[in-house]
Amino acid sequence: MTEMSEEMDLEEELIGAFGRVVHQDHPNPGRTNCPAGAALRDLALQPEKFGSTATLAHIRRCAPCLGELKRLRAKMLNNRT
Repeated sequence: MTEMSEEMDLEEELIGAFGRVVHQDHPNPGRTNCPAGAALRDLALQPEKFGSTATLAHIRRCAPCLGELKRLRAKMLNNRT
């Protein structure tokens, strides 16, 4: 295994662990204070240009928003290939 693939495996493992923790500790079934869908789409499309720290802070503590962002991001990446 190359160093690059080991780093990618570690990154995927960390991202997966973060997702599990958010889903366990912050389920937010009522979607309380969730940002509009447009904000999540903007973040998925152009994460480097996204500037709302409040939205980012919310996503770190909201399983539904994190899940939706991951789905949108995967969709965007699949459409590019």
